[in-house]
Amino acid sequence: MKRVIAQLLMGRSAWQLVMIAAVAASVGLWMIYGLRASTLRTLSPTLILFFGTAGAALIVSFVRREAEIKDPERPAAGWGRFVAGIVGLAALIAFVTYSFGHYRREVVSSCNYSLLPETLSERRASLAEAEAKLRSPFALLPELYGGGKAAAECDRSRRDLARVDDGKCPLFPLKDMTCTCGQESFPYDRCDEPKCLHGPQVSRERFDCPGDPASDDLGAAFAPVYAD
Repeated sequence: MKRVIAQLLMGRSAWQLVMIAAVAASVGLWMIYGLRASTLRTLSPTLILFFGTAGAALIVSFVRREAEIKDPERPAAGWGRFVAGIVGLAALIAFVTYSFGHYRREVVSSCNYSLLPETLSERRASLAEAEAKLRSPFALLPELYGGGKAAAECDRSRRDLARVDDGKCPLFPLKDMTCTCGQESFPYDRCDEPKCLHGPQVSRERFDCPGDPASDDLGAAFAPVYAD
């Protein structure tokens, strides 16, 4: 395997070596964040190979760059542009890794959580925080790649909360407000924490209590996209 890596790096220019390092590191990071833990354990030698190749390519690129600078036939070669290029590539890889590896889950979770606070002020603040995260540059790539999943989740929370203005219950009724869910009203006699099943795919708007028989309406009420 060492011979294969040596053949891969042999005779390359400094910039080519930098690109090899970037590709190898990117594949390694994708494996870390994109594969299941069990699969990653099985492929751990491959992961070490990719990061080892990236490190070797980067080290050799500096040696090669120094040789290029000393080459009288390449008077334009210098360190400034080379180092700036490496920093730029590293920043790009870090941006993409953080966006997909961490921020994607964080923004979707925030939009989901905004359904849960128990008072109106807390729920509005939670939704505002989730929507602010959705506007972050780190949300751009995951939303483009994932088909706007987080935006759909926040839209569901926004529409759910808008029901309060009409005196209707959101999916999880607020503790500090009275509301109606179909023909029923909250506070509710049958249980303290009912869910108000509503939405275009729900057969009948009504409360659902813990222990009630499972129904298709329960899943339909949690659908992230409402029909206009």
